[in-house]
Amino acid sequence: MYFPLLRGKQYELIALKELSTIVPNDLFKPIIEPVRKNLKQLEVAVKLLNKNKIIPIIIVNSEIGELKG
Repeated sequence: MYFPLLRGKQYELIALKELSTIVPNDLFKPIIEPVRKNLKQLEVAVKLLNKNKIIPIIIVNSEIGELKG
Protein backbone atom coordinates (compact mmCIF):
# COMPACT_ATOMS: atom_id res chain seq x y z
CA MET A 1 0.00 0.00 0.00
CA TYR A 2 1.34 3.42 -0.99
CA PHE A 3 0.34 6.55 1.02
CA PRO A 4 1.53 9.64 -0.90
CA LEU A 5 1.42 12.86 1.16
CA LEU A 6 0.25 15.73 -1.05
CA ARG A 7 -0.46 19.41 -0.42
CA GLY A 8 -3.58 19.55 -2.58
CA LYS A 9 -2.04 21.83 -5.18
CA GLN A 10 -3.41 21.94 -8.72
CA TYR A 11 -0.88 19.67 -10.42
CA GLU A 12 -0.89 17.16 -7.58
CA LEU A 13 -4.67 16.87 -7.81
CA ILE A 14 -4.47 16.44 -11.59
CA ALA A 15 -1.93 13.64 -11.11
CA LEU A 16 -4.21 11.95 -8.55
CA LYS A 17 -7.17 12.11 -10.93
CA GLU A 18 -5.10 10.51 -13.70
CA LEU A 19 -3.69 7.83 -11.39
CA SER A 20 -7.14 6.93 -10.08
CA THR A 21 -8.07 5.51 -13.47
CA ILE A 22 -4.80 3.56 -13.87
CA VAL A 23 -3.70 2.23 -10.47
CA PRO A 24 -5.85 -0.37 -8.68
CA ASN A 25 -7.66 1.13 -5.70
CA ASP A 26 -6.11 -1.30 -3.22
CA LEU A 27 -2.55 -0.15 -4.02
CA PHE A 28 -2.65 3.47 -2.90
CA LYS A 29 -4.45 5.78 -0.49
CA PRO A 30 -3.52 9.45 -0.91
CA ILE A 31 -3.13 11.72 2.12
CA ILE A 32 -4.02 15.30 1.18
CA GLU A 33 -3.28 18.38 3.29
CA PRO A 34 -4.94 21.35 1.57
CA VAL A 35 -2.95 24.59 1.55
CA ARG A 36 -5.38 26.86 -0.34
CA LYS A 37 -8.68 28.35 0.85
CA ASN A 38 -10.33 27.56 -2.48
CA LEU A 39 -11.24 23.88 -2.11
CA LYS A 40 -13.18 23.45 -5.38
CA GLN A 41 -10.39 21.55 -7.16
CA LEU A 42 -9.95 19.34 -4.11
CA GLU A 43 -13.68 18.59 -4.08
CA VAL A 44 -13.63 17.60 -7.76
CA ALA A 45 -10.58 15.37 -7.24
CA VAL A 46 -12.09 13.64 -4.19
CA LYS A 47 -15.33 12.95 -6.07
CA LEU A 48 -13.40 11.34 -8.92
CA LEU A 49 -11.28 9.31 -6.50
CA ASN A 50 -14.44 8.12 -4.74
CA LYS A 51 -15.99 7.21 -8.08
CA ASN A 52 -12.98 4.94 -8.64
CA LYS A 53 -13.36 3.45 -5.14
CA ILE A 54 -10.39 5.32 -3.68
CA ILE A 55 -11.00 7.02 -0.34
CA PRO A 56 -8.34 9.66 0.37
CA ILE A 57 -7.35 10.85 3.82
CA ILE A 58 -7.90 14.63 4.13
CA ILE A 59 -6.01 16.54 6.83
CA VAL A 60 -8.43 19.15 8.17
CA ASN A 61 -6.26 20.92 10.76
CA SER A 62 -3.55 22.14 8.43
CA GLU A 63 -0.37 23.67 9.83
CA ILE A 64 0.74 25.20 6.52
CA GLY A 65 -0.50 27.50 3.78
CA GLU A 66 -3.64 29.65 3.73
CA LEU A 67 -5.53 27.26 6.03
CA LYS A 68 -2.97 27.41 8.85
CA GLY A 69 -4.48 27.70 12.30
